[in-house]
Amino acid sequence: MTFLRDRQDVSPQLLGPGIPTVRARGGYLTPKRDFDAAWSNILFILGTLPGERLMNRRFGSRASEMLFDPNDTILASRLKRAIRDAIQTYEPRVLIEKLAVTANEQVVQIRFEFSLRGELGSTRRGVGVARGSGFRIVNQF
Repeated sequence: MTFLRDRQDVSPQLLGPGIPTVRARGGYLTPKRDFDAAWSNILFILGTLPGERLMNRRFGSRASEMLFDPNDTILASRLKRAIRDAIQTYEPRVLIEKLAVTANEQVVQIRFEFSLRGELGSTRRGVGVARGSGFRIVNQF
C-alpha cells in the first residue's frame, strides 16, 4: 500500500482534500494541489460565516450576509473588502491580483485573478452566487 506521504510527486504543503467535496475521477476525497486546493479553500472561507466553526469562531467571511443587502452602488465595494480581508486572514498563501464583483437582482459574480506566494504564474477563477440564499453557488467559471 502506498501512502500520500511516501509519494515523490506530491507537494505536501499544497495538498489537501477538495472542499466542497464533490465526486471526481479519483473519488470523493481525491486530493487537490496548488491552485485547485487554494480555490477550494477560498470558496470554503467565503461560504462560512464567522461563528459557524466551533473551534475557531472568527473564521469565515461576512460576504454571505451581504448577499441579502440591497443591490446599490456600495454593495460591490463592501463585498470586495470583505472578500479581501477574509482571504488575507485565512489563506495567506494567496495573493489576490485582481478582484471584480458585479451584482444584479439574482446573482453576484465574483471574478478572481490570484497567485500563490512562492509560486510562478497566476490563475483566473470566478463564481456566481445566488442572492438572498447565503452562499449558494450557481456556477463556477
